[in-house]
Amino acid sequence: AIRIAGPALLDCMVELTVLVPEEWVLEVIHDLDDQRCTCSTLSIDNGYYIITAALALRQSFGYRERLDLLSQGTASFSMRLFPRTKAQNQMYPEIATSCGL
Repeated sequence: AIRIAGPALLDCMVELTVLVPEEWVLEVIHDLDDQRCTCSTLSIDNGYYIITAALALRQSFGYRERLDLLSQGTASFSMRLFPRTKAQNQMYPEIATSCGL
């Protein structure tokens, strides 16, 4: 029954909105790329860049500290939880094999 249903590994995703001054925007974008985020928008408002990205909830832990280090404490962010989606990683085949699926 499990093989017929086709189980999927689910992941919690968050929409991350980062507000960062111009001098630190490249460092923040590079860090988001390193975290394998999907950046969706980049805009400017009153000299601050607003970056919107989607990332896995598990990757967001410790982001406050990383952002403070990257921007010397001048950037801020907010997160909004998305519904669960299929995980985008290579662990699912390993997990399925170890469970006999």
